[in-house]
Amino acid sequence: MTPQNERIAQLEHQLQEAREELEERDRRLEQAERRVQEANRLKSEFLARMSHDLRTPLTRMKLELAMLGDDKEVDDLKSDVAQMETMVEEYLAFARGESTEIVVTRDIGIILDNVAAGARREGADISLSRDGDLTMPVRPDAFRRGITNLVGNAMRYADHVVIPHSRYLVDIEGVDPHYACTLACAGITSYSAIRKAKGISPDDKLVIIGAGGVGLTGVGIAADYIANEMIVVDVDEEKLAAAREAGADHTINPLREDARAEIAKLTTAGAGAVVDFVANTETASLGIDCIRRGGSYIAVGLYGGRIDIPSLSLPTRDIALRGSYVGTLTEMHELMALVKDGKVDPIPVAARPMSEVTETLQDLEAGRIIGRVVVVPEGA
Repeated sequence: MTPQNERIAQLEHQLQEAREELEERDRRLEQAERRVQEANRLKSEFLARMSHDLRTPLTRMKLELAMLGDDKEVDDLKSDVAQMETMVEEYLAFARGESTEIVVTRDIGIILDNVAAGARREGADISLSRDGDLTMPVRPDAFRRGITNLVGNAMRYADHVVIPHSRYLVDIEGVDPHYACTLACAGITSYSAIRKAKGISPDDKLVIIGAGGVGLTGVGIAADYIANEMIVVDVDEEKLAAAREAGADHTINPLREDARAEIAKLTTAGAGAVVDFVANTETASLGIDCIRRGGSYIAVGLYGGRIDIPSLSLPTRDIALRGSYVGTLTEMHELMALVKDGKVDPIPVAARPMSEVTETLQDLEAGRIIGRVVVVPEGA
């Protein structure tokens, strides 16, 4: 065969491979389209049932109120029902992807009056004073929801809390109060998850995915609580540096290196357990791929997504998939005891005044916060 014929044969082979790849991608696209169509159908059916279930009792209440005549108490109830109808419509519109409230010019004083009136009906001692014209561009329903939430929070939270039993009290003496308050959220969540991985073999590796506030807390807990070598995966170099400071033996940035290949090199047969503090589609796939035969994948994060694995791999690989959500009261007391005994290295915790809450939320959304931020009253 001449060189030219050989080259032609090579091109024909490459063309055939490209054709087969295109056909495979087309097949996958069709499957994806069918899944989307099925999801849309199920969503439509769900929303239709929900619409009926939510609207029916409200309609019945409106009819009963209409027959009661007119007085202040009945008028207040009618106002509540009308507000509930608006909330239902807003929720259903949002679920359908139709939440597009436009900006209009309104007197927000009227909205404030209605919110204050509703709070008084619930027993709040509230006064409202306004000076001058309060007409401005606003999304009325969104503004009303925001003010209602603020008033509701002010009604709920106080300087003292009544509890039914002393067992619900956790003694924080000797622990920094700012750090201690994170233990009842990020602390108990990460401790409960790490606790589920404690039974792995001494020569196993523990992989932690995500070094945000909860994940970094988990790294600090695992450093002493579990003696196993620890591998931390995150896409942020600052958070990986904080993880190393907290006790991680190895860190991997999947944006810079092949995480699967690196974990394979570090573990040989795979990790004994993976604790996923992100738990989206990509991290779940990574975590499940990286556990050894007989290993465990523990999902903690609430980012959401899908886990799509062949059911045959569960028995053939003998793997366990489980979730972990917050923790128990017993685990809270166990965690506090570990902290007091110096067996948990505190994560970075910054205290900011409430006046900086908006900037703090923006920093959190942008991933600029390392560890945790506690928002405290001015001067506290």
